[in-house]
Amino acid sequence: MTQRMYITCPSYALTSPTERAKYLRTAKAWAELVGFEIVPSPLLERYQAPGSWVPAELRAQDIRAALQHEIVWAARGGYGAVELVPALAEAEAAGQPLLIGYSDTTVLHASWLRRGWGPALYGTLAESIGESRQAQSARATLTGQPYACSHASEAAARVLRPGAASAPIFAACLVVLANLAGTPAMPSLRGKILAIEDVGERPYAIDFALHQLQLSGALDGIVGLLGGSFSHTPPADYGGPTMDELLAGWGERLGVPTVSRLPFGHMDDPMVVTAGTPAELEARADGGWSLVWQPALPPRSAS
Repeated sequence: MTQRMYITCPSYALTSPTERAKYLRTAKAWAELVGFEIVPSPLLERYQAPGSWVPAELRAQDIRAALQHEIVWAARGGYGAVELVPALAEAEAAGQPLLIGYSDTTVLHASWLRRGWGPALYGTLAESIGESRQAQSARATLTGQPYACSHASEAAARVLRPGAASAPIFAACLVVLANLAGTPAMPSLRGKILAIEDVGERPYAIDFALHQLQLSGALDGIVGLLGGSFSHTPPADYGGPTMDELLAGWGERLGVPTVSRLPFGHMDDPMVVTAGTPAELEARADGGWSLVWQPALPPRSAS
C-alpha cells in the first residue's frame, strides 16, 4: 500500500501560488525518493498576507483530515497552531501518522506525543535532495536508515555535562513548548532526551521557559538535554550568562548528560531530528560525544 503524505498549514498560511508551487516541487522530489503519494490540503490555496493564518475552524477541520494519512507535513510554522489544541485533544488518527515540521509545529509535536501517535521529524524537508545536512538526515530516517552524528562530524557542539542516555528524543521550540504547560497538549517527557532550540529569544527568556517547564513538573524524569540553535545576538554591553552557561546549569540541576550547539532548529542547513524512535546519546568528559537515532520509517521494499 502506498503511503500518503498530506501537506497542510496548521500555522501561517501560504502567501501565493508561487509559494504553493515551491512546496509541491519539494514534496514531489521526496515522494519519488521515498515512494509516497502527495495529498495537498485545500488550505494550501487559501492565500493570506504574510504573518496571518486561516480561521481556526478551517484548520481544525483540516488537521482531522490530515490525521487520516500516513504522513503529515506541516509546511509552515509561524503562529496559530495553539488554536488547534482542542481539536488535537479529541481527534482520532488512522494508525500512527508520521509528523514533519518544526517551530510553531511544536504544538503538534506535543500533541502527537500526548496522544501516542507516530514518530515525528523536527525540521522540514529540504528543497533539494542533495548532500546537505538537512537532506541527509531526512533521507536517512525516511528510507529506513539510522542517522549518526558526533564530535567528528559536528565540531561546533560542546559537551556541557557528561553522561549517557538511551531513550527517544523529543524536540521542540522551547518557548512554544513552555507555553503549553497546563494545556491538554502538554505531554509527559519522562524517559525522553529533550532537544530544544529557539529563535530571537534572549537568554533570560530561555531560562524563564525552562523554569516554567520545571515548575509545572514537565521536566521530571528527562534523561538528557540537547541544545540546538539559539539565534539571539546580545548587545555589545551584555554581561549575563551565555547560552552554554545557562544550559550547563540546567544540565547540572536536572542531573542529565547535556550537549549544546547541535545544528538543528532555526538555522541554515539544520539536521532534521527524528523524535519518538530509540536514540543513543554519549557525552564524555573529554569533550567527545555521539548521538544516533533510529529511523522513522522502515526501509523501502524493492518493487
